[in-house]
Amino acid sequence: MTPSEFITVSTDKTIETRDSTGRSLKVRRINALDRLRLLKTAGPVLSQNDGWLNMAALTLAVTEIDGVPRPTPNSEKQIEAAVTTLGDSGLRAIAEVLSECEDENSFFEGPPEGNAEGTPI
Repeated sequence: MTPSEFITVSTDKTIETRDSTGRSLKVRRINALDRLRLLKTAGPVLSQNDGWLNMAALTLAVTEIDGVPRPTPNSEKQIEAAVTTLGDSGLRAIAEVLSECEDENSFFEGPPEGNAEGTPI
């Protein structure tokens, strides 16, 4: 497998889980471009709110609910609608399945995305 094939396979991987209400959720790990677009959507104020970013990142990870494809939210209103649809049980299930993944870059936990210090002088 070439390096580019490995990257393509890794980004296309989805994980299926169920929330406490019994809904089937298909989830993928978000990537750097997803995080960049989320920061753009969040704007200067919300991009400083780690709780909001983490919850919004969970909504970006969902590709299907009960076999119905879900478009990636790309506005604050679409993220709020996705949070409403998923509810606490859906968000909890997504967070649990992503935390079990080996790549923990699914969430905003500091540098290098947007919060890195500048180059020292």
